[in-house]
Amino acid sequence: RPQAGALVPFPSWSRPPPRGGSPSTMNERLFRPVDIAPLVFFRIVGPALIAMECAGHALTPFRQPYVEASFHLSWSLTPWLTAGPPPLVYAHMAANVVAAILVAIGCSYRVAAVALALGLAALVAMEQTAYINHTYLYALYAAIFAAIPANGAVSLDAKRRPQIARSTVPAWCLYLLR
Repeated sequence: RPQAGALVPFPSWSRPPPRGGSPSTMNERLFRPVDIAPLVFFRIVGPALIAMECAGHALTPFRQPYVEASFHLSWSLTPWLTAGPPPLVYAHMAANVVAAILVAIGCSYRVAAVALALGLAALVAMEQTAYINHTYLYALYAAIFAAIPANGAVSLDAKRRPQIARSTVPAWCLYLLR
């Protein structure tokens, strides 16, 4: 039994784990090769869902704030970005669907991912009354896809250019998606 006033050490289970260690250890963790399969799964399934969501925007009442509204409420940082005439809005939504499909099949992957991220961000920024929070998530995922080499396997780009084909990616690519 400790004496009064003596410091009692914390039990080992309550101590935080040691911090990351040396920078080389961090680099080793970030750049160690990991299997590309999870990235391929997210590259195929994520944009396929985004394509269905964007097609649903054009075919369901979600389009009303963009197409049928008599008043458009823009965000304060993007008053210059407006929905425009209905044919232009439908073309924008169709371009988002095409970009999502291109990302999913890995065709012109980086260009399509950037176009999808910008298209989704513009869709969110156009109309404040049509706010849907997962559209932000879709735009963020598309931007992350533009930064990671998820087209290295099971993609048209890897088939057309065998030099980009790979079975592993750096671990930081998976960390971005977590």
